[in-house]
Amino acid sequence: MTAPLWTSEAISAACKGRTNSSFSIDGISIDSRQPLQGNLFIAIVGNQFDGHDYVDAALKAGAVGALVHQKPPGVSKNDPRLIFVDNTFKALEDIARAARERSNAHVVGITGSVGKTGTKEMLLTAFKRLGPSYANEGNLNNHLGVPLSLARLPENTKFAVFEMGMNHSGEIRPLTRMVNPHTAIVTRIAPAHMEFFSSLEAIADAKAEIFEGLTDGGVAILNADDPLSRRLAKAIPEKIKILHFGSTKGSNVELLSVDLDENGSRINASIEGNLLSWEVKIAGAHWVQNSLAVVAAVHATGGDIRKAAAAICKMDAPKGRGKRHQFCGIDVIDETYNASPAAVRAAFKTLALTNPKPGGKRIFILGDMLELGDTAAADHAALAGDFLEAGLDCAHGVGPLARNFLEALPEASRGRWAPDSQVLARSVKNLASAGDVVLIKGSFSTHMEKIVEAMKKQQNKPEGQANAF
Repeated sequence: MTAPLWTSEAISAACKGRTNSSFSIDGISIDSRQPLQGNLFIAIVGNQFDGHDYVDAALKAGAVGALVHQKPPGVSKNDPRLIFVDNTFKALEDIARAARERSNAHVVGITGSVGKTGTKEMLLTAFKRLGPSYANEGNLNNHLGVPLSLARLPENTKFAVFEMGMNHSGEIRPLTRMVNPHTAIVTRIAPAHMEFFSSLEAIADAKAEIFEGLTDGGVAILNADDPLSRRLAKAIPEKIKILHFGSTKGSNVELLSVDLDENGSRINASIEGNLLSWEVKIAGAHWVQNSLAVVAAVHATGGDIRKAAAAICKMDAPKGRGKRHQFCGIDVIDETYNASPAAVRAAFKTLALTNPKPGGKRIFILGDMLELGDTAAADHAALAGDFLEAGLDCAHGVGPLARNFLEALPEASRGRWAPDSQVLARSVKNLASAGDVVLIKGSFSTHMEKIVEAMKKQQNKPEGQANAF
C-alpha cells in the first residue's frame, strides 16, 4: 500500500494548524476545478478570488480536507475536515519548507530566459531512469507554483527538479531559498521581460539569485556559449563548484559535433574528457543545448550519465514545446507555450530543418511576444531578416505587435493577420494546404493553442467537410 503524501497531523505540525481530526492526504491542491479526490484543498486568497468560497465545492468533489484561515461559506466551523491556520499562503510556504526538510532527494533548480521548461522535462526524463523522480508540473514556477510544487514532493523521491521563473528582480531569491537546491542551472540569458529590466545584464543579475539558495558544496551549471556566463559566474559563492556546458572549447560538457535534421539530433560530446554520444528525437538546436545542461546536471549528482543519455533518446516533445501533429495532410509543430525573440529565432531554424511534401511550404504563425517594453515593435520587425535568412516561405501574424513582423517582410512572404488568435482560428482553412509544414508560436497569453485546436477540429470533421486549410 502506498504511503500518503501527508497526514493531517504532519500538515498541522508544519504550519501550526489547528484541527482535532486525523486523516491521510494524497495530494495538495489550490484549484477546485482540478481533480480533488484524496487531496487537501488550500484556500488561497488572491487579488481577484478567495479560495474559501470554493471549499464547500472542493469537499463535495472528494477533497479529504481543507486548510483555511476563516470559516468557509456553507461549511460548519466544526467540520472535522477543516485545518485552521492564521494565513493560508504562509501555511503553504511552511508546508513547502517542511517537505524540503524531510526530503533526502538531490534537488536541482533551473532558471534562465529560455529553455527552462524543456530542460526541466528532459532532466526529469533522465532522472526517472536513475530512481524515483519528481518535478513541478507545467508552469508552476512562481511565488505560488514553487511552494505548491514543493508541498507535493513525495518523501521517497531520489531526484527532484524545480523550475523558477520571474519577471522582476527579487522574485527568484525567496524561491531558491525555499527549494535549497544542490545543483542550480541557468540555461541562457536572452531578451525577455525587457519591460521590467533596463538591460540583459540586469536580467542576468536577477537570474543569478538562484545561486543564493544553493546548499553548501553545491554545483552551479552555466551555458559557456552565453556571453553573460562570466557575469553569472561572478555571483556564485566561492565554495560552489561551477560546471560549464556548450560548444565552447574546454567546457566541462563540451559539444564536439552534432547532426541536425527535422527528426532530431545526434550529439557527440566530451564530459570532462570522457566521450559520450546520444540522440534527441525533438528537432531544434535549442534541444541540443538543453540536453547538454541535463547531462551536466546528472554528472553533478554522480549519476550514470549513459543511462540518462539513453533515457533522453526516448523523450517526446512536451505539449506546446515542439510537439508535432498532422492535420489534413499538414504537419503542425506546436510551439504555442511561450515566445521571446531568441526563442522565435530558434523556431525559425527548427522550421527550416523540415521537409514539406512536394509543392508544400514552410509556414510560420507568430503571435505577439509580450513584456518587451519600449522596443517591442522594433523587436518584432527585426525578426523579418531571420525569417528570410532561414529560407521560410510564408508567415501569418496574430496581434498588434506581430503586425510589425509581417509588414517588415516582402509582400510575397506575407500571409494573413488577425487581431487575436480566436479570429485567426476562424479562418483556419485559409492558412495552409496539404503538404505544408506549419509552426505556431506566441506568448502564453496570446493563446495561440486555439489555432492548433481549430486545426484539430477541422481534421475531425466528417469526410467531405474537412478541407485542406
